Amino acid sequence: MEAGPLQPASSDSALAALAASWRAKSDSGEQSRAPVVAVLDGVTDPQNLGSIARAVAFLQADGLVISSKNCAPLSPAASKASAGALEVLGASGRLLLADRTHRMLAAARSDGWRVLGADAAMDSDPEASGASDVEVLRASGVTSAEPIGQSVSAAARSPLHASAAADPLTPTLLVLGSEGEGLRFVVREQCDEFVAICPSSAGWSAGPVDSLNVSAAAAVLLYDLCRARR
Repeated sequence: MEAGPLQPASSDSALAALAASWRAKSDSGEQSRAPVVAVLDGVTDPQNLGSIARAVAFLQADGLVISSKNCAPLSPAASKASAGALEVLGASGRLLLADRTHRMLAAARSDGWRVLGADAAMDSDPEASGASDVEVLRASGVTSAEPIGQSVSAAARSPLHASAAADPLTPTLLVLGSEGEGLRFVVREQCDEFVAICPSSAGWSAGPVDSLNVSAAAAVLLYDLCRARR
């Protein structure tokens, strides 16, 4: 990936240090919110990459990890779409690069990070529990590698209580994949849970548009994750 003037840090060392710092503060009794970091794997549109960076910076999330193998380059187009957020993240050490996303996620899990995979499945079950429009799905209940934009059947999903989506006590990685193909199977295998934006669980009726693009979905999910940590 050509980074130009932006110089992302290595995700492995940065995530390990971030988790260690948070644990040290927690162990000492200091109140400290658990970090939230967005991870991009297969986001090839520079406009989407830049918009997600802007959401990360605006919501004061703790970092943005970009795959060096299958994401858009850190180009002028991405920088323009981010409205300066990529530079802000880079200057503050929150812009990170992963050579192998699935291996990075495996290492992060061993360091205590919870990995949430974004899935665009819409909630079609009127009996779904929880008042939030963001649901958490147990990874063990989603066995297929269905891409973002396709439905995961209600029988294959196991919604948790809405508060689990915004657990303020666990460092969390939110993984977002390609709009066309979703999360790759090797990445899905490293997810502890899956999250979906499910308006119908909050009482909204289904509309003619059944999903958001990846940058809009990232903003909604990051907001839900970050607000509980304030």
